[in-house]
Amino acid sequence: GVSRIESRFLSADCPWLAGALETEGFRTYWREFLRCDLRPAPWPRYTATLVSLEPWQALHLSEAAAILQTAYIGSVEAEILALYRSMDGCRSVLDHIVNQSTCGVVVPEASALAHYRGRSLGFVVVTEVAPRQAHLPQVAVLPAYHRQGIGRGLLDYSIQRLAEGGYETLSLIVSRANDRALRLYQAMGFQAVLAFPV
Repeated sequence: GVSRIESRFLSADCPWLAGALETEGFRTYWREFLRCDLRPAPWPRYTATLVSLEPWQALHLSEAAAILQTAYIGSVEAEILALYRSMDGCRSVLDHIVNQSTCGVVVPEASALAHYRGRSLGFVVVTEVAPRQAHLPQVAVLPAYHRQGIGRGLLDYSIQRLAEGGYETLSLIVSRANDRALRLYQAMGFQAVLAFPV
């Protein structure tokens, strides 16, 4: 009666494993683990636009979950992880990151909610995974506001705050199929560290 099996991470030193699983009917998605060095900067200072960024607070979780679900409709992320297909699932994902520290401890001063005229448009959550090492487990912008610099503004804001706070690196994971996001991260100085299947 099982209709779906998913593994968010598959880590094994067996190059043949992905192919063997595909032979059994599994679908493989590749992700890139990227990292940027925050020390060689000065990073450009984030400058406010019409969109205002508010430092992360616990009360932002429901708004962020709604943005996340809308942003991931029909995306490869929703194919990979069924939780992204519902509001409750997105709230659960964010709760695990923010309140249960599954990706490290939230750095509220480097995390933010973007809004314009009372409407929340996007958010970024950054965590500390080791001393002076930050990770970006979630960033999302409503699709209607893509290509308007909001995602880049959120990343600039986080990077600036982390650099000011003495952090040395910022890492993230992105699906290869999310070509637009991958290009943005690379343009901002993120370097590939490793690739892995999910």
